[in-house]
Amino acid sequence: MQGGGFFFLVVGLVLSRHAEGQTSANLNQGCQREDGGSMILRGLSGTISSPGYPTMYPPNSACAYVITVDEGKRIIIVFNALDIEQQSACSYDYLQVRDGAETTADSLAKVCGNTLPDPITSTGNSVLINFRSDTSVGGEGFDLEWSVECLPDLFSCDYAATCIEQSRKCDLVQDCDDWADEGEECLAQGLGAYAAFSAGCQSDVQNIADFGNLSTPNYPDFYIAGMDCSWSLTAAPESDGRYPVLMASFTGDFGVACSSGSIQIRTTDSNGQVASTTKCGERGGPVEIGAEEGQTMTLTFSPSSQPIGHGYMVEWSLCPPDSLACPEIGECFPPESGVTTCPSSMPTTQATATGAGVSSGSGVTGGTTLRRSSTVRPNIVTTTASDNSTMFTEGPDNTVCYSCEGTDRQCMTGNGIGGTAMECQEDEACWVERIGEGQNVSYRRSCQPSCNAYRAYEICMTADGQDKVCKLCCTEDRCNTHVLTGHNDPRAPALSGNSGAEGILASLGLLSVLALAVCADILSLID
Repeated sequence: MQGGGFFFLVVGLVLSRHAEGQTSANLNQGCQREDGGSMILRGLSGTISSPGYPTMYPPNSACAYVITVDEGKRIIIVFNALDIEQQSACSYDYLQVRDGAETTADSLAKVCGNTLPDPITSTGNSVLINFRSDTSVGGEGFDLEWSVECLPDLFSCDYAATCIEQSRKCDLVQDCDDWADEGEECLAQGLGAYAAFSAGCQSDVQNIADFGNLSTPNYPDFYIAGMDCSWSLTAAPESDGRYPVLMASFTGDFGVACSSGSIQIRTTDSNGQVASTTKCGERGGPVEIGAEEGQTMTLTFSPSSQPIGHGYMVEWSLCPPDSLACPEIGECFPPESGVTTCPSSMPTTQATATGAGVSSGSGVTGGTTLRRSSTVRPNIVTTTASDNSTMFTEGPDNTVCYSCEGTDRQCMTGNGIGGTAMECQEDEACWVERIGEGQNVSYRRSCQPSCNAYRAYEICMTADGQDKVCKLCCTEDRCNTHVLTGHNDPRAPALSGNSGAEGILASLGLLSVLALAVCADILSLID
């Protein structure tokens, strides 16, 4: 009996919290809180309509709505319908919008009749909307939409979800999830910190006689949008005139979004191209081709208009003429190793926390290993928590993240974690993304730069002409098995245009989790 009472208490608490934070207020059953206070609306957009709309509103209505958004934003109100008893001074029935949350705030508009007013814009981040009706004549009421925009002196991005000072544009610090603050115009116009990159990303390294490396400008923070990069590498001959084989590998953090193109890698000689390959994604590793005598290795990349990841670092080494070069696996075998042909399958060699190469499961020894990034951890022991998240009992403090991309069920549910888990870097978090809608939904799980509190909840956005993308990230391991809903999480600090129905469904989802927990408590008491 006590357990049942606790269950209904949980139901009441969850539903009351939803009513206060919803972004839509089509309140057909009244427009006041039980304590008589104003309905509180938050988020990035929403709707409000009169009680019973589109049927006639009741007499003696007294409704109050306070819309509050983040600092640096203002509110825009657009009327879709208006049918309120007409009176010249709007003294009988009316809707009034005040420029702030208090009843003493300046009036922005007081409307009645059936003529739609012009859009109303606040000067700050809150408005108070009052609707009053008297005891007699009425109408269908009103229906309005509200949205937010940044204040005029601020820079707007993320569909107005983020507003920053103009001075924070082009400062080599990402403030906008859509990267609009660090777009290609920063480099093209030499704005702010980007003036330092006027020299571009061009290098011609000849007569290489030892190890070395090159990295893209601003590495490893993020790649400079719009910056074409081209590097040419040529080895120097040995003292006896013979040439070593030049081999290369992408080491450290690697991030080149395949949607923005690939790094083109070619080896050429005096007769033209000898071999070529490409590289993109979030995992580095060996360049699969090497440059032999008389050949040059060239790496070129022309990115999109927005930053596309960490960028990359290329580290090169030389395999002596009397050794066996196996660039596809990043190995160089000296004569004493006894290896005469490149192994067809080699174990995965990954970097440890100290950067030293570690190999396992092979009888081949004596090779020189090029470092790689992102540690793959096989045989991970997992336990399932009460919220169906997966916590890992083996591994370092860093987040261990299942990495996949595609439409298969394993990627969607995270069930394929197995040996494809990746240890994220200290400044990274595990991200899960849901791309598309309906029958065309794919998932992407990966290590990406750490997120703010806003991104710790499922947030969805749709850019013009692009698929809907929902994503969240976390610094723990629960992202591996998190299945996204395709709707904004109503518990997020700021909502992204959630409809009332979507918000209710999401809250009911949370309610079901709480109900299951209560049922478990009841069963434990029965036992």
